[in-house]
Amino acid sequence: MGELVDPALLNGRGTSTEWMNLGWWAGTFEYTEAAAALARQVGYAARLTTGDQILDVGCGAGDSTALWIREFGAAQVVGIEPDAPVAARARRRIATWRLDDRITIDARSAESFDD
Repeated sequence: MGELVDPALLNGRGTSTEWMNLGWWAGTFEYTEAAAALARQVGYAARLTTGDQILDVGCGAGDSTALWIREFGAAQVVGIEPDAPVAARARRRIATWRLDDRITIDARSAESFDD
């Protein structure tokens, strides 16, 4: 795949987020709020709770993985990201958040896993 698209195109300049999802737009017109709201909706739908272990396929730059740990108390998140530059970026960001002991990002496609 290609190089990482500038996250500011979606998230806006000067933000610390790098969301890449479509968003849950109920009640907001701001992309970063809608993107976080979608990750929360996934957490609610999955009934995430303290101590859960999560597999996030297509994890992007890691914002959702951090949200599920911070807001739902997940114990561990494994992210699968097929775009190697995006996966590398996610790993760097997760390290700066000091969540690399709870989040692991694997740069490969979901189709590459054996049965």
